Amino acid sequence: MLGNADESPESIAARETEISRSVEAPLIGRFQRTQKCCVSCFEHKFIREFIREDSSETGKCDYCGSRPRRLTEVRKLADFFHNLVSMNEQSDDGDTLISLVQDGWYVFSDKLHESGDSKGLLEDILNSNWDDDDGEPPIDAYDTYRSRETLQEVESWETFCDAVKDDPETEPDFGEYFEEQLAVAEKIIRAGTILYRARPGWIGVDGRGRRVAFQGEDIGPPPPAKAGPGRANRAGTVVLYSAESELTAVSEVRPARGYWVSTCQLRTRQDLRLLDLVDGIPSLHPFTDETLAWSVEFSDLLQSFSEALSTPLARSDDISDYLPSQRLCEYAERLHYDGVRYPSAMAEDGVNIVLFDPEKVDILDSRLVEVTSINIGYHPR
Repeated sequence: MLGNADESPESIAARETEISRSVEAPLIGRFQRTQKCCVSCFEHKFIREFIREDSSETGKCDYCGSRPRRLTEVRKLADFFHNLVSMNEQSDDGDTLISLVQDGWYVFSDKLHESGDSKGLLEDILNSNWDDDDGEPPIDAYDTYRSRETLQEVESWETFCDAVKDDPETEPDFGEYFEEQLAVAEKIIRAGTILYRARPGWIGVDGRGRRVAFQGEDIGPPPPAKAGPGRANRAGTVVLYSAESELTAVSEVRPARGYWVSTCQLRTRQDLRLLDLVDGIPSLHPFTDETLAWSVEFSDLLQSFSEALSTPLARSDDISDYLPSQRLCEYAERLHYDGVRYPSAMAEDGVNIVLFDPEKVDILDSRLVEVTSINIGYHPR
């Protein structure tokens, strides 16, 4: 309580109100000013395009200082940015909101972010519709947040990957609803589609002493007795590994320079339904996707599936590391997928396809190729 014993209660209350207004005025005024930003403040393509289309004036940007620039009122970006940050919730052990926005989505230009002005712009956008009567304080971009957890299958997959190495009969615990969600990653390849397969070496030489490529069954899948464990199959289970290009198929057998490799084309006999872990991973639209938190987690989960299938084992690795991807493929087969499409770890931008039933393709003519060069990459350990 302010004042002294000689003041009336009405006088004291009036002075307290005036002081409160004088303290709040600068804060409220900041969010009520018509602040304007420009395309140079941002790196994200969606926001830059929005500003270009929305802008009806040019002048000096209130944030990066660029001029002349096409300008947009920050309040017009509020709905987009509230959607973006909706995937996060405040937490004592998270990262700052500005870090999550910039590191996760590369929203602001490097120049604006490195100057520290991206914090103020983010706050002005998010607080442009702030009302001091709603009981909530303005958003501070230095407050700590973490991503919301909405998809229980993410935790189920992580738990399964650990458990299956102790008990190889463990199955992934995905709910029935997840089967419907997984349909967004479906791809149909039509009958008559050409795929490729490779096998190191050749079957022998002809009467002229020329090497002869493996043909037919010799370049197809091995019989059950010789089917060793792979990324997509247990020992004794026959599947057909193939690729969408001959180069990828050759790369997958890891040949050395100077090696000869037999290759063949495969032609699909019917339309095939694939779980697509290449193009089937949904694109993320952080400013317009109203279920952004779910979309991010679902995309990350499919990416984990993709990595489980595409990461090759070193010769010294434990074969049990294949167990998660083997069970994943069995799960996909139970859902009536004909195979899985996944990225190649051996050929840049290459794509592999494993088919659960080799009888759904015809093996066409073979040929020999000689490996003339190998690109080497390495990681320090």
